[in-house]
Amino acid sequence: MLTQFGLEQHLVTRFGTGVTILTFFTILFFTACSQPPAIEEVSGPVEEGPESTTEPAAEEPRIFVMTNLFDPDPLDPAKSWTTVGYTFHRNVYDPLVTYKLGTAEVEPALATSWAANDDYTEWTFTLREGVPFQSGDDTVDAEDVVVSFNRVLEINQNQPGAILQGKLDSVEAVDAMTVRFKLNTPYVLFPAVLPKIGIVSAADVTAHEVDGDLAQAWFAENANGTGPYRLIENIRGEYYKLERFTDWWHKDAFQPTAYDTIIVRAIEDSAVQRQLIERGDSCLGSWIAYRDMVEAAADSPVKLISGNSYLTLELIVSAAKPPMDNLLVRQAMVLAFPYEQFQNFYQGYSEIPHNLLSHHYPGADQSYEPLQQDLDRAKALLAEAGYPDGGFTLTMTAVEGLEDERQAALLYQDALAQIGVTLEVQVLPFSVYFEQGQDPDTAATFNPQHEAPETADPFQWFDKVFGSAGLLNWTYQDVSAMDDLIDQGQSEPDEAARLALLHEAQQLATDNVYAFPIANLVALDAVCNNTEGLVYQPTDLMYVPQFWPLYQVDE
Repeated sequence: MLTQFGLEQHLVTRFGTGVTILTFFTILFFTACSQPPAIEEVSGPVEEGPESTTEPAAEEPRIFVMTNLFDPDPLDPAKSWTTVGYTFHRNVYDPLVTYKLGTAEVEPALATSWAANDDYTEWTFTLREGVPFQSGDDTVDAEDVVVSFNRVLEINQNQPGAILQGKLDSVEAVDAMTVRFKLNTPYVLFPAVLPKIGIVSAADVTAHEVDGDLAQAWFAENANGTGPYRLIENIRGEYYKLERFTDWWHKDAFQPTAYDTIIVRAIEDSAVQRQLIERGDSCLGSWIAYRDMVEAAADSPVKLISGNSYLTLELIVSAAKPPMDNLLVRQAMVLAFPYEQFQNFYQGYSEIPHNLLSHHYPGADQSYEPLQQDLDRAKALLAEAGYPDGGFTLTMTAVEGLEDERQAALLYQDALAQIGVTLEVQVLPFSVYFEQGQDPDTAATFNPQHEAPETADPFQWFDKVFGSAGLLNWTYQDVSAMDDLIDQGQSEPDEAARLALLHEAQQLATDNVYAFPIANLVALDAVCNNTEGLVYQPTDLMYVPQFWPLYQVDE
C-alpha cells in the first residue's frame, strides 16, 4: 500500500491484533508530475558535500547524494514499513541471513550456517565470530539476536512483526554464538523471511530502555547496526547522512572507489527530484515518475538503468456488496479493464500482467497468458449474471500523489461506461483510503495496491494479501481455502509439492477474483553517469538501493 510497496506504490504488511497500524510496504509511491517550486527552494542540506556529485575533488571523500520521498521514519528496524525506510535499514543493519544481490536466494550474513530439526519446528543458527557494532563497543553474540527477535515480537508492528507473529514461539541462546528458534508450526521456509529482521545491540536496548519501552524512543532517533554504513547525522524533514563503516565484517565487498558518504534528501516532488539529477546535485531518485526519468535521460548526462521487478499494480476487489458478490460480475470486471492502453503511462517500462503473482517471481506458474480486454465477453457475462445492460454503479479509489492509480481509474471508468457500468472515482489521502478499505461497509469496489512478495516465501505474501487475518485482505470473501493452502505450503518440505501448492494458490485467487493485476512494472532508475554498481533487489520491491556495491568512475 507500501509495503511497499509500498510506497509510493502502497504496500502494507500485516501485524497482530491490537497494534498501531502503519503501512508497510511495504508503502510505495509514484509521484505526480506537478509544477516544481523554484530550484533555489530545494538546494539546502547538500551544502556540506561537494557542490556536484559528478565531479568531486580527488582528495575529498566520494559523496553519493540521492533523493527519497520522505524521512525513513521510523529509524527503528523493528518497525520497517516503507521502501523509504528500507533504504535506511538495509544499509545500516544486518540480518542473520540475506539475499544474494539481485535475487531471492538466501545466503549467510551474521549467521554462517543453520539447520532445522526433522519436522522444521526448530531452527538453529551459528553466528559469525567477531562482528563489530558500529559504535565499536560490542560484537554480535547470541544475546543480541535473542533480544532483537523478542523485541520485534513484543513491538509487533509492520513488516517485521507480520513475519514473526503466529510463527515464532521463542528464541534462546544455546551458547554465546548459537541461537535456536522454536516455532509454533512447521515452517520449511523460515530462513527465507529472516533477511527482513535487522539485528540490534542488546546493550543498546538495556542502556536506553525507558519505562519498559524496549528503547523505542532511542531507536527512533539513533542507530547502531553492523551494516556497511553508519548514521552520522539526521535532520528530520531534510536529510540524513551515512558514513562508510570501515570495520564492516564484509568490507572486502566494497569497490576501491566505493562511496565514503551517503546523503539521502527528503524530496516529495517528482519534477524536483528530476531537476536535481539533471543538474548533478543528486545521483538517484526514489519513485520519480517514469516520464520524468525518460525525459531526464534524453536531455541531460543521466543514464537509465532498468532491472527485474516482481512488482504488480493490482486492484483488490471487494465482494462485500451486490452485484460484486456475484462471481460472474467480478469476472466481467476483469475482462473490462484496458490493459494495453494503460501500459502507455509507464513509457514502455511495464508489461501486461499474466497473474497476480508476477511471472518473474521464482516458481510462479508460467502457464497464464497476458490479460486482455474483451468488452463483448464482459457484456455476455453481465447478461448471464442478470445485468444485460449493466445499470449499476461501482467505486474505485486512488491515493493522492499516485498518478498511475488515478490514470488507471480514469481509463477504467471510460471502459466500464461502454458496458453500461458507472464507475465513481475517489482520490483520497492514504490514511483515509487505508481506513476506508478495512471496513466492508466503506471499502471501494476496486482498491489499487502495488504489491509483490518481499521474501523468498511467497505464501507469506498470499497470507498478507488474501489470508483471513491479512491486513490487505479487503476481498470480503470466504478465504478459508486460501488459509489452508498457505499453511500447507509453508510446512511442505518437498519442493515440487510446495510449488504445486503455490500454483494452486495462484489459481484460487484468480478463479474467485480476490483481485486482478493491471500492470507488471519494470524497475527503472535515472542515475548519474559516473555511478556504477546499482543492482535491483526485487525482494525490496523497487528503489531500495544497497549502497555498498555502488562506486564512482571517472567520466
